[in-house]
Formats: sequence, C-alpha cells, structure tokens
Amino acid sequence: MASRLSLLLLLAANLLLPIALLTFATGFFPYKPYIKGRASYRSGDEGVKPAPAPFNKVIFMVAIATGSIPSFVDVILNFAESDTTSSLASQDTWLSQLKHKDEGRLVMYGDDTWLKLFPDMFERADGTSSFFVSDFTEVDNNVTRNLPRELEKDDWDGMILHYLGLDHIGHKSGPRSPHMKPKQTEMDDIVRHIYTSIEQDQHLSTTLLVLCGDHGMNDAGNHGGAAEGETSPALVFISPMMKSITTGLDSPSRPRTRSFDYHAQVEQSDIAPTLAGLLGFPVPLNNLGVFIPSFLPFWPADIQSQLVVENAQQILDIVHDAFPSVRFDGPFCRNAQEVMSNAASNYNVQRLYTGIVLSMVLVLLAVMAALHSLPWRGDIGAWITLTTTLFGAMMFGSSFVEEEHHYWSWMTAAWFAWLAFKRQFNPGVKSAVASFSLLLTSRIIRAWNQTGQKHAGERDIASTYLPSHRLLLWSLVFVTYAIVVRRLSRSSLRGAPPSLATSGAVILGTVAFAFKVAFTAADAPELIAAFLQPAVEVMEGTHLVTQARVVFLGIGCTWLFSILPSLTQASRSDWSFHDGLRSMHDLLSLFLLTQSRTTNIPVFLLSHIQYLGLQALDLPALEITFTCLLQQHTLYFALGGSNAISSIDLSSAYNGVSGYNVVAVGVLTFVSNWAGPIWWTSASMLLLYQEQYESRAEALKQHLSVLTLDKKSEKA
Repeated sequence: MASRLSLLLLLAANLLLPIALLTFATGFFPYKPYIKGRASYRSGDEGVKPAPAPFNKVIFMVAIATGSIPSFVDVILNFAESDTTSSLASQDTWLSQLKHKDEGRLVMYGDDTWLKLFPDMFERADGTSSFFVSDFTEVDNNVTRNLPRELEKDDWDGMILHYLGLDHIGHKSGPRSPHMKPKQTEMDDIVRHIYTSIEQDQHLSTTLLVLCGDHGMNDAGNHGGAAEGETSPALVFISPMMKSITTGLDSPSRPRTRSFDYHAQVEQSDIAPTLAGLLGFPVPLNNLGVFIPSFLPFWPADIQSQLVVENAQQILDIVHDAFPSVRFDGPFCRNAQEVMSNAASNYNVQRLYTGIVLSMVLVLLAVMAALHSLPWRGDIGAWITLTTTLFGAMMFGSSFVEEEHHYWSWMTAAWFAWLAFKRQFNPGVKSAVASFSLLLTSRIIRAWNQTGQKHAGERDIASTYLPSHRLLLWSLVFVTYAIVVRRLSRSSLRGAPPSLATSGAVILGTVAFAFKVAFTAADAPELIAAFLQPAVEVMEGTHLVTQARVVFLGIGCTWLFSILPSLTQASRSDWSFHDGLRSMHDLLSLFLLTQSRTTNIPVFLLSHIQYLGLQALDLPALEITFTCLLQQHTLYFALGGSNAISSIDLSSAYNGVSGYNVVAVGVLTFVSNWAGPIWWTSASMLLLYQEQYESRAEALKQHLSVLTLDKKSEKA
C-alpha cells in the first residue's frame, strides 16, 4: 500500500510540473502597449504598460521603433523569429509615422527580423536570416552590395541597414576574436562611404545617419544579461548639419567613470522621440523616451520649449493612464520614464501567484513521495537532504543564482571526497584508482569554462589553453570519437559480423569526425591544427548542411539496425533491454558530440572516465542516482552554460538545417546547450540497469523520486 501511495504521489508531482511551469511563465507574456497605437498618422486610444527586459535584437527594435520599454515576451520572440505575434504592424512607430508623412518611402537591407516586425512597411528590402551565426562575411556583403545603388537614388525617406557580422563574430569567438578588428575596419569604411556621399550629393545633404548597436556583449561573447558590457551599446548621430550646434568631441576618448561611460548616456527608447523631432513627425503614442537635449540648439528657444512640453505631455498621458495617483516633482520626464521602465504591473500577477502555489504543492507531493520511497537512514539520506535544502535556499539570492556553478562543482567534489573516504575502509587498488579519477576529473572539468557573471570571459581551459595547444585539443577530440566508435561496434552493431560491425562503426565515426573538422574550419578556423588542413581542403566542396545530414542519417540508420533484434521473434531471445540502453547511449553520445563545440568535446572524455570510475565503485542504486544528478548540474555549467539567457549557444542550432524551422532549430538548440545533462541522464539509466539489484523497479522509483525532489527544490 505504501509503495502504491508513493508511486501515485510521484506521478501527481510530475504531472503538475509542466502545468506549474507554464502557468508561471505565461504571467510574463501579457505584453500590450500603453496606448494602442494604430499604424496610421497620429491615431490611438487607451492601453497599459510594458516592462523592462534583457537586451537583445528584438528588444532594441521594439524600443527604438515605439519608444517604449519591451516586455519579457520579446526575449522569447527573439529566438522564435517566425512567430507572427512579434509583429508591430498594429502599433504606432516612427517608421509608420515617417511612411505616412507625405507618403514617405522606406527601404531595408540586413536582418530579416525587420520584415517580420514591420510587414508591408518597406518599398524595397533584402532580408538575411540572423540565426546562421557561423557566417560573418556573406551576411554583411548582402547589405553592402545594395548600398551604392540606394545612395544614388532620391526616392526614399528612410533607409535601415542592419549588419550582423560583428554580432556573429562575438557569438562565435568573443569580443577579442582575431576577426573583430578587420570587421570593425570594414564597418568604419562603410560609415565613411555613407558620410562622404551625404557631404557630396545634393539630394543627401539633409540626411541624418544614426549609427548604433542593438546590444552590447560580455567578455564571453554573449548578451541578454545585465552586465555593463551587455547593456551599453554605442550610439552616434552623424550629419554635416551637426557642425552648427557642436564643435565636436574627442575621439577616441577615455571612459569618464565606468568602463562604458564616454560622452553621454541615453536610453534606447530616447531614439524614437529624438528622430521624431529631428525629422518632423509626431512622437509615437506609446513612447516613453525623452528627447535628447543635445539636439535642442537646432531650434530657437520657443520651438525648444514646444518640443519639451509636447514630449512631457505625451509621457504624462501614459503615466496618468497607468498611475493616476502618482505625483511627479522635479525633472518630470526622467522621473516618469524611470517609474514606467521599472514598473512590473505588466505581468499577470495572478498567474505568477498561481504558478508559485502550484510549485509549493509540487514540493509537498515530492517530499511525501520521497519520504515513502527513500531510505532516509544513513549518509545518503543526509546528503540528499542537505543538497536539496541548500539549493532551494540559494535560489532566493540573485548572486547565488548567477554563480550557481560554484555550488554544484563544490558539492560534487565534496561527494566524491566522501565516496573516497568511505572506500578507505574497504581498500583495494581498483577502488583507490576509481576514487582518485573521480576527484581529478572533477577538478579538471571545473576549470574547463568560466561561466556565471563575475568571472565570465576570464582564462580557462576551453578558451585560453586549448586554442594555443591545438595538437592536444584534436588528440583529445580524436580519442573521444575513437572510444564512441569502439563502443558502437560492440553495442549498436553487435548483431552484425565482427568485421562488418567494426567497419560500419569506423565509417560512421569518421564521417562524424570529418564534419566536426569541417564545421570548426568554418566556425573557428583558429582552432584547426596544421595536420588537418589537407582534410579541410578536401571537404570544402561539400556543404556543411549536407555533411550534418549524412551524420544524422547514419546515426538514425544505426539505431534502427540496433533495435531490429527486438522486433523479430527469432532474435528477441538474444536481445535485452540493457542492450538497447547501451546502443542508445552510444549513439546519443555521437549525436551530442556533433552538437557540441569542439573545445567542449574532451569534457565527454572526462565524463566517460567518471562513468568507468562509478562502475568500478559498484555503488548502491540510490548513490548512483545522486551522483549522476550532481553530474548533470555540474556538466551543464562546465560546458559554458549559466542561468543567464545570454549563455544560450546557437553555434550548432542549424546543423543539417538549410532554412529556419522553429521545431528543428529548437530541438538542436536544446540538445547543444544541455548536452552534458542529457549525457548523464542516459549514463545514469545505463548504470542502474547494468547492476543486478534485488528490486530493479524499486531502484527506478527511488531514482525518479530523487530527480523529482531536485526539480521541485529548484521551483521552490
């Protein structure tokens, strides 16, 4: 009866898990404009306010187009770019105002997100997908080739050029990449070309050039977090007419106080009202931006006052709509902008509370299931209680969340030290070697990638040591693939003749290794060792998409061959569920290697050594579960992951995909970012099923109870 009760509690807890998560998540998504602007010249009615969100491309576009502060939903839509809900066609923006002013015409070249946000807005356009992040040459050439022709024409009123190359270089190899300076020189030449045309061509004499970044970047090459480098993109207004209001600024200059504080600081939302004033059209109705004071000297004193008053009145209407009881004294516009930017009432608080209550119920169910199914006496019960309790408490501190990787690396090391301490009472060479290997590999893995916020971008093995020791890197990569090939020949192809099994595994492994070499040559050529150059030249004629599809097809066909014995009556007696798990684990390992960065592949070799160490220690089922749980968390951070959305790696999101497919790209992105936890999830099942426990069903139930308890401690 107790066993059935614990099973029911476990089932109920896991069924409620997605419900609680989805309920809580939808509380962040009710984005609506303050005043529902229609895409017509100066029209609108009432609405509500949005909330601040991390910096990324869509956030920037919403901010500068409407002058408003985007919501968290725009962060998600930045990844699902094909989602039509991200369209701003029904909102009042400076683009719609400019288009409706004297039947203006707009043209756009570059990131095709503009075409999705503003459908039917541009007279001429040539969009480029921004998710092929390994390309930082063709994406910019597609923009620049249209520039000379457009500068000769006088039939457009606004032109948007969205270059992607610098962003892609940062994502691929960080802000200190050897490709960064040549790309910046290229951008500088383009700006010089545009400004020269403005000075020399009469039809461009009153043109304003706005040069800006859509986001910054941290030292690790990511963005979307709150680090100063990520939230400090550059902004420059360029025009010969500026000479009448300024004597110029020193360039280059030194930061005044902080690292990115140069001449002046403005909000991205300030761009919309400033463009409206400079170009002579009404401010978008949802605007929270403030006209940049540096440009007021363009007008006489009475016009300056009119601009400031109109800006203040427009923001006042929004503030009164959202906060009718709030009074503002002093600098009204900035005070109002700060209040509206920091307000959180755009969230659906009722859904957030509902999600929290459901999570509390989940915690209760998980604890009750664990009390009925887990043996709490002994050291393992104390370790599980300590780990989950401390982890749940840590999640209430933002600094602990940002640096969560320290918790798991130290907890894993402490657990391995405890296992070694226990084994001293049962001495043996095999046990001693296994314990030492676990401690040593754990320390190496901890130093592989610097993650979190405080130390992101500092020296580590993956980004500092291995690029300067390429022979060692590729030796480790080769050994990792060789081990997988050897295991494949003994698991997935075990039903074939030995020579055929070995040949098939070698061919599949060679194709996968060749793809990784070719992908690295295109993605990070600085990592290619000299002895691999001939192989790279041979594969140059084959497209990377084709190579990736061949690898995926080979993995799929091998998996089908491995399960054939379970489908035929004659061979079923020679096949076991453990055989299927081994085959699945080995093929999954090859797939995960394909989806991982080259510098991270040796981590799977270290994980395999740890797997062999756990085999040698012959741990009880519950200790295997706890160990693998620690390893899942540890390896996620060791491979470069963090709790910031900026750490999401898109480098392998398009392997085998020739165009944007939200499902395929989503799956590949998930696999490439959670490769470590996926590997250890599979390894834990393999370890549990290869041991002859008295009750395998009870061991599996305990395994699920610990995993459920861990997930609920996160939600708590």
